Amino acid sequence: MQSFGCVADNCTCPWGYYGDKCTQIATDCRDYKEKGYTRLRRVLTTIHPVNSTRPFEVSCYLNLVGSMVIFERDSSCSMQNFNRSLHDYEIGFGNVPWNGWLGFDKIFQTSKPTMALHVILKYASGLSCEVKYRYFSIGNKSSQYTFHADRIQTNTIDFCGDSIMGGNGTLELTGRPFSTFDSDLTGVNCPAILGGGWWFANSSNCSDSFVTGSEMKDNFWRNLLQDQYISKVVFKISYY
Repeated sequence: MQSFGCVADNCTCPWGYYGDKCTQIATDCRDYKEKGYTRLRRVLTTIHPVNSTRPFEVSCYLNLVGSMVIFERDSSCSMQNFNRSLHDYEIGFGNVPWNGWLGFDKIFQTSKPTMALHVILKYASGLSCEVKYRYFSIGNKSSQYTFHADRIQTNTIDFCGDSIMGGNGTLELTGRPFSTFDSDLTGVNCPAILGGGWWFANSSNCSDSFVTGSEMKDNFWRNLLQDQYISKVVFKISYY
């Protein structure tokens, strides 16, 4: 039980906790938003999903529907090595708010039947764009975390272009497993060639999108952004 700053029955609860003596905790970012915590656009908080045995920290965006960051890279922060083992990608690594991967285990614990994946990319002189994948899900461990989505929302203000579902002639990554240097299902050494874990296409060209390179300059999103330097990447999920 968390209990911070309590005077008699009046408590100042840490982020994510609420109720009498801070004994209750939000189950996800949307739940947190629905409790009325909307005065900040983004917050590092604690959640306790229904399917999890214990709470953990996540970064929540509280605008609109409430969304949770599952992956973020920012070149203005200290660099994080994303050329990691499959086990690392399962349990998560890095710094939750800025440079880190939440982990497939925690993503599963927060998954719901109807989710959307928001991909936000910052490039060039601070410009940014977004692409939204609806009906997003990730397969289980036996499938090696295959990527699934069946619709792209293109009416965002600044659309990045689709480089995952085969848009504009790019390589199709839906239904593809997640490969790392120690668990490579590509057959052509894509994780070693590009230097990070990703959902690679069934092709010797590996992918037309890649955002887990050793250095930010190694990342690319070829549909619309072409050879633009990507300085920041955010993947977040929301429910609908």
